[in-house]
Amino acid sequence: MKDFKPSLNDVEELMDKHKKEEFTGKKVAISLLSIVIMLLCQAVGYGMAKLASYASLPFWTNNIFFGVFYAASAYIMLKWLVETGLGLTLKDCRIGRNAPGVIWIIMAIVMPIAITWIMITQPGHMVHNDISASTRHYLITYAIFNVGLGSGIVEELVLRGVIMRAVEAKWDRATAVVIPSFVIGFLGLSGIGSSDPVLIMLTVGCSTMASIMYSLIALDSNSVWSSCIFHGLWNMVMIGGIVSVGSSSTMSSIYTYVLDLKQVYLTGGDQGIGVSLIAIIAYSVISIFAIYHMKVNKER
Repeated sequence: MKDFKPSLNDVEELMDKHKKEEFTGKKVAISLLSIVIMLLCQAVGYGMAKLASYASLPFWTNNIFFGVFYAASAYIMLKWLVETGLGLTLKDCRIGRNAPGVIWIIMAIVMPIAITWIMITQPGHMVHNDISASTRHYLITYAIFNVGLGSGIVEELVLRGVIMRAVEAKWDRATAVVIPSFVIGFLGLSGIGSSDPVLIMLTVGCSTMASIMYSLIALDSNSVWSSCIFHGLWNMVMIGGIVSVGSSSTMSSIYTYVLDLKQVYLTGGDQGIGVSLIAIIAYSVISIFAIYHMKVNKER
C-alpha cells in the first residue's frame, strides 16, 4: 500500500488549527492591553514634549518630541507584550521587518491628495489664514509628527498589529477584520459633538470602513508598515491642519477651502471631508482592490 503523504496545504491547515487551539481567549484579552500601552505611551510623549518646553525650545518642537517618543516607546512596549504576553513574534504580527508594499505606498500618497483635489474643484473659496510663522511651524510639525508619525503608526501597531493578529489567531481573518472595525466605528462617535443623525451615520461609516481598509492593506502586504504609511499620510493631509476643506473657515489650519456646498454628507460638517460620503466611497474602493489583489496573489 502506498504511504499517504499530506500536501503542504494540509500541513499548514493542521498547524493553523493547532495554533488556534493554543491561542486562548485569555491571550485575546491580553492583546487588549495594547490599548493601555497606547495611552501610557501618549503620556510619555506628552511628558517629553513638556520637558522640551522647559528647555526654552520653540513651542512647535513639542510636536516632534511627542511624535518620536510616542512611537518609539509604543514600539518597545508592544514588542514586550507580543513576545511575553502573547508568545508571538513581531513578524507573526506583521510588525517585523516586513517591507511595505510599493503599491500601497503609491496609493497612500495618491488617495488623500486626490480627494482633497476633487473637493477644492467644487464651488467655494480658498482662505489663507492670517497666522504667525511659529503657528505655521506648529501646524506643519503637528501634521508630520503628531497625527502622522505618532497617531498613524501607533494606532496601526496596536489595532492592525497586535489586536487583529490575536483575534485572527483565535478565530479567523474575517472576524479579525470585521468585528474590531465595527467596534472602532462606534467608538468614533466619542469624537463628535453633534446630534445630527446624518453626521453620526457618516462618522460610524467612515470609522468602520477606514478600519476595514487598513486591515485589508496590512493583510494584503503582510506588513503593518503598509497601513502605517497609509494611515499616517491620510492624517497628515486630511486632519493635519496644513490645508483643510470644509463648510466653514477655521484658524486651526494654514489654508482653508470653504465649500459653498452645505450638504453634510458631502462636506462632513464640522468633522471635515474625512467623514464625508466621498471618503466612504474611497475607503470602499481601496478595500475592494485589496481583496482583489489578495485573491490574485493567492492564485499565483
